[in-house]
Amino acid sequence: MMDVLDFSKIKLVAMDMDGTALNSNHVLSPRTIAAVKAVYSKGIKVIFATGRMLNAVTRHLQEADMDGLVVAHNGALSVDLKNNLVYKDDRVLEEIVNAVYAYAKDKEIILHYNLGDQVMVEKERPLSTKYANELGISLVHVNDLSNSLQLPTSILMLGKKDDLGNALVHIRELKLEGMNNVFIPWFDDYWMLQFLPYGAAKGKAVIELANQLGMDSSQVMSFGDSYNDMEMIKESGIGIVMGNACESLKEVADYITLSNDEDGVAVILEKMAAG
Repeated sequence: MMDVLDFSKIKLVAMDMDGTALNSNHVLSPRTIAAVKAVYSKGIKVIFATGRMLNAVTRHLQEADMDGLVVAHNGALSVDLKNNLVYKDDRVLEEIVNAVYAYAKDKEIILHYNLGDQVMVEKERPLSTKYANELGISLVHVNDLSNSLQLPTSILMLGKKDDLGNALVHIRELKLEGMNNVFIPWFDDYWMLQFLPYGAAKGKAVIELANQLGMDSSQVMSFGDSYNDMEMIKESGIGIVMGNACESLKEVADYITLSNDEDGVAVILEKMAAG
């Protein structure tokens, strides 16, 4: 754990969104917006690195006048929306898509097909509505997800932790090549199980994007709060976790800031901007 943070090498700041840069109302606070702008004024890039899809990110980019650099879908998609550049666009393998769909259909588990900028569902259910409201997006309703004309960037199951755990065990027992997933707590006993393209990981994608921008991992500072942020926190030059982060993430952090509802990201960015 670092006692004093040295920002002298940092050229890119990667922020997780939910539970990190966003407060519990799923918004950027005025203080965080001001802090992001202050860091930008120093010539440092600030990006979102999130499990969200693009249409659940753009409003927040605009609020903070951020560049269009985004790592979305937990590392499956990396883009520069401002300059219309795609650095990475991976898709879930067809065998995985078919297996997940079949299990969800049989067990009546809520399933979302996440494309680059939209979420497709077969039925509108309360959990899907809650998810859409939290992200500030609209859902696209289709009759049959299995007839999708393109492979999804990621697939999301919503439900009770035990039900999703059973789903994960079943899919793993099929021993399909290219299996990749993240398991994320949501609220109460409800979790989200996201299936990703083979090799996709938020931390890996952030470092790859930094490399493509001419930087190395030592020049990256990252913020996170949950299990899917583990690699990003460990691989960044400085890995900062929120006061509300899971304990396993705190164990690998270089520094622990205040919670997302106490503007923990802004506290660090203000110090960075102050030099």
